[in-house]
Amino acid sequence: MNKRRTRLGKKLWMWLALVLAMLLALLLVVLHSLPGLGLLAASRWYAQQGEGYALSAQNWQFAPFKTRLELHGVELQHPGVGADSTQLKRLVLQFRLRELFNRRLLVEQVQVDGLHGQLAVKEQADGQHLQLAGLSFPLVAAPMSDREPLSEQAADEPAVGNADDAAPGTEPVQDSGPESGTEPWRFALNQLQLNDVQWQWDIALAGLRTQGQLNLQTFQLSQFDSLGEQPVRAELTLQLARLAVQQPAITAGDTGDFSDTLVLQQPLQLQLNGRIHDLQTQPRWEGEAGLYDLQLDMPGLVRLSLAELLLAGINADAVQQQLHSLQLNGVLIEDNSGRNPAVQLEQLHLQELSNDGRLQAVQQLQLQGLRVGDAEQPLLLLQHYQLQDIQWQSLAGAEAAQKGQRLSVGAQQYYGLELALRRAADGQILGLAAAAPNAVTAEQTADAVAVEPAPAAEEAPGTAATASPAQAVLTLLLAGLSQAVPDHDDASAADSAENSAENSAENSAENSAENSAENSAENSAENSAENSAENSAESSAADRAESAVTSGSTLIIEDRSVNPPLQTTLALHELQVGAVNSQLDAQGFNLHSSVPLHLLLGLDRFNRITLDAELGLFQRDNQLYPQGPLQVTVRQLDLVPFNGYLAEALGYHVDRGTLDVDANIRIDKAQLQGEIKLLLRNSRFVPVDEATIDRVSKQIAMPVETALDLLRDDNGNIRLTIPVSGDLADPDVGLGDITRQLSRLALQQGALFYLRQSLQPYSTMLSIASYAGDYLFAIRLDSLSFADHSSAITDEHQQHLQKLIGVMRDKKNLEVQACPFVNAAEAAALGENWPQLARARGDNLKAAVAALDAPLADRISVCRPQQGKRAEVMLGVN
Repeated sequence: MNKRRTRLGKKLWMWLALVLAMLLALLLVVLHSLPGLGLLAASRWYAQQGEGYALSAQNWQFAPFKTRLELHGVELQHPGVGADSTQLKRLVLQFRLRELFNRRLLVEQVQVDGLHGQLAVKEQADGQHLQLAGLSFPLVAAPMSDREPLSEQAADEPAVGNADDAAPGTEPVQDSGPESGTEPWRFALNQLQLNDVQWQWDIALAGLRTQGQLNLQTFQLSQFDSLGEQPVRAELTLQLARLAVQQPAITAGDTGDFSDTLVLQQPLQLQLNGRIHDLQTQPRWEGEAGLYDLQLDMPGLVRLSLAELLLAGINADAVQQQLHSLQLNGVLIEDNSGRNPAVQLEQLHLQELSNDGRLQAVQQLQLQGLRVGDAEQPLLLLQHYQLQDIQWQSLAGAEAAQKGQRLSVGAQQYYGLELALRRAADGQILGLAAAAPNAVTAEQTADAVAVEPAPAAEEAPGTAATASPAQAVLTLLLAGLSQAVPDHDDASAADSAENSAENSAENSAENSAENSAENSAENSAENSAENSAENSAESSAADRAESAVTSGSTLIIEDRSVNPPLQTTLALHELQVGAVNSQLDAQGFNLHSSVPLHLLLGLDRFNRITLDAELGLFQRDNQLYPQGPLQVTVRQLDLVPFNGYLAEALGYHVDRGTLDVDANIRIDKAQLQGEIKLLLRNSRFVPVDEATIDRVSKQIAMPVETALDLLRDDNGNIRLTIPVSGDLADPDVGLGDITRQLSRLALQQGALFYLRQSLQPYSTMLSIASYAGDYLFAIRLDSLSFADHSSAITDEHQQHLQKLIGVMRDKKNLEVQACPFVNAAEAAALGENWPQLARARGDNLKAAVAALDAPLADRISVCRPQQGKRAEVMLGVN
């Protein structure tokens, strides 16, 4: 009996085990078939959404115990809508179901690979619709009149607004949470990954249409927890392959065509890499970002190119932002119309940016390789520019009403500046847009000034534009601007820019030895007093010349509106602008203190133009005027390149001559007071325009040539003192000194006999009244002969110059002209460049004299280059 029961029990357990195994197998089959059943149901539903619609999948895998689902080769076909199909290469979903018992929804992995589709927004009869994967969704909700009415019972039942309005005996439902003693639900995502997602779009809204394609190459998001404090890691690599923004084309009829207003010329790359803190409360991004290969075209307006934008050390939220570095590389902005010059920038680098809502700061701004204009003839070149400690303070409340905003900028430095001012024969500045037809012309402005003359200072009192009691709008603080000497690595580039700029002026032959150390020493004595020590002057000049060469700051000036055209290069040796402490308020712009200004320029190795000022502002009749002392000094300015302007002013050209200027002017309350002293050395004038000469002669009541002869002293120099006075709006440049000199000199005779007699002890080196090419010397000295194609000063030349220096030391007022020549063979071999060789010979002679006795070089003038029988430099005295 017991044995029978035992066998029956075993059979029963075996039968139960078999049933459980079959149920388990059936469950596994059902679970494994769920994705297939779901795909089958989805395929049937999708097929009903449109003609030819179909959903298919190449393969799928499902692991029930891991709760992992993989789909491969999913395709949604929707012919005639969008791109005709939407494709998904691979989809991976993995959950951890057992975490549901812990009130936690944990997604271990979501991965999407190869999702390709199109999004479109179209206008339909009932409004705008979004088309996605062949499905259409209305973007605007249906109006109330089109909605189904509520049932009578629902309409009669009052709505329960809150818990107090609920029926008695009922309790409001409370969310589970810490207050109720129940742990809240959590959501966690270990990894989200999107790869090779390509999405096209075509959106037309309110007369604006945009088309494009976005390629999401990689997107990863990891370690997200809704209740955790751990930052979320995020990486993004995105490509904007196509972008076009269009507007309706303006045509005779409504054709429905669109024209491009913004077009992306090549794929744009965007990269993000970092962490997101406090994603659900106050998101804060920490990481890096990069934008690459941006090329945008706005037809008819502008083209923009950007090689890369790099953001490093980002730490930003909605309240505060910090950035370690912002760098722009390869910027190019071009005007499609061609009216404005192109702007190219090699690099813009900002360091340590911060914003806390009240104070925005940049520790350093550096700019490298700025070019304005085309590559062949740029308007502006700047190798390096640097700003320090930029701060913008935004005030609020009563403090803002009293102090306004505040901008402060630290020290500013630059080097390698090259400006070009080129004027065509018609007066148009090359490289700049022509003036609009309705622009106010200079003649119209002059007429307006004549109709409404500026009031005199006595009738128009003003106030010094210093501190203002009015409420401030903006306080501006600038630490100053100076020209810096570049690093050693940049020096060669600066020298290259200097030489390139000087070679562009074909008539400026003085650039032949600009960069030599031998020539830099001679500049000191030209800027120092005659009694200063020679060694100290040469050392100072060497430092200054070296700074000028390495900085490479120049201004190229070309003017073809005059005859002969002006072509010269102005070197900017020194520039210093002092601190600016200013304020902008309702009354205007005010300076709290005057601003020091120092400027040193030069047209060649010997010329120096110095400006020193300490300027403030004076306000009168809502106009601002400069105020303060102003000193201008010009030494050895060669007048030959400026013959075009002299012809227009006097009707004469200058064959030779240098100009010295000493101007001391003070501006006080818009009133000028001062004088200008002019010294014209070794000048020779040649008439070229009789009409202009006649006009000027009538103005001075005597022939111009007679006036020039009378103004010359015993050494052939012309000295003038011109007083300057009057109001800035209508200055008075007095000519009384010129009239007095003409009256006095009319009673005197020339000093040729005295000059000849004074040089008799040196009769072995002079002849009387002989020509040097186009130049007539009253007394001619021995010439310096040169070997063919050579401009070097030899030992024999040095011996001759020692004798010349002896003459000039004894005769303190003796002025010597040096006329350089090339022979016919040299001129034929050099072609158009022969003037450079001739001028180099004259410059080297003057430099050799300066090296031996620097102050004497001021009294030597170099004539314009000429062709002759011999390669020589003729010396003479008038």
